[in-house]
Amino acid sequence: MTFTIYLLRHAHAAWAQPGERDFDRSLDERGRKDAHRMANLFVRHDLTIDHVVCSTARRCVETLEVIQAGGALLGEVTFTDRLYANDHHGYVNEIASVKSGESVLFVGHNPMMADTVAALLAASETAPPKKALSFPTAALAVIELEVQAGGDEPTGPRRTAAPFSKARLMHFFTPKDAK
Repeated sequence: MTFTIYLLRHAHAAWAQPGERDFDRSLDERGRKDAHRMANLFVRHDLTIDHVVCSTARRCVETLEVIQAGGALLGEVTFTDRLYANDHHGYVNEIASVKSGESVLFVGHNPMMADTVAALLAASETAPPKKALSFPTAALAVIELEVQAGGDEPTGPRRTAAPFSKARLMHFFTPKDAK
């Protein structure tokens, strides 16, 4: 069985002010414009998402709010600290917990996004584009995954992309693509 995941890196954020935690950084003007562009892209490409998993970091929450306000068709949203604190193995674990057939949008951070794309596509016959491996702010990767036989309902944490027999990068969009 196949399913689609969407990996969206938060839009551009302001530098932390003295005494401000990285976690609390908000979008700057460029970030808000880029998030609006990506919201338009979601609508223009008729992307329908069953479920959203979003980091609780302020810049991720604000990016998602702009996407939602822009009319994107998004299902139930779950907020989690794990997308802020984990490395790409944690992201792969989150992806492995997705129910077969669902489309899920993950709103998170780099370098985890780029590392997750690289891990998922490691066995792919086609190398991901260079921009997917740098994963600029507000970029969106659309990846189709095929679940290995007998592995369509994960029962516990996974530390590699092993539950997926095939992964294919369908699209990689940046805010420049959404203009």
